[in-house]
Amino acid sequence: LDDGEFKAMDGEMNMGQITIRTEQADDQIRLSIKDTGVGIPDNIKHRIFEPFFTTKPIGQGSGLGLSMVYGLIEQHNAFIDVKSKEKSGTSFYLYFPVSEKAAKEIISLPINPYVTEAEQKFIVEELKKCL
Repeated sequence: LDDGEFKAMDGEMNMGQITIRTEQADDQIRLSIKDTGVGIPDNIKHRIFEPFFTTKPIGQGSGLGLSMVYGLIEQHNAFIDVKSKEKSGTSFYLYFPVSEKAAKEIISLPINPYVTEAEQKFIVEELKKCL
């Protein structure tokens, strides 16, 4: 996600919060991932899904994370929206179509390796509640 979230995942940030929520609206499931981090600077927002784009120093990031997320979202006939304000955090909204086939695909989405097994199970259970 954004650099502040990666720092939180890497254990470098000792305050702030990441919130993950799901909700169903009509024929879609919305997965929202919000943080209270540093936000994404306006001058790079348009580049965050580009392959190999990173704000990290050489050797600390490949710049492929959000590019891969974008590709997975497209493969599932879904879309992603990002809202961010510097010094106020970032919100990613992922919208998935609801159908029996789509629901099975959502549950099988790869989970970020920084997320613990307990958190993975929680996310899957929350998604199942929306179906």
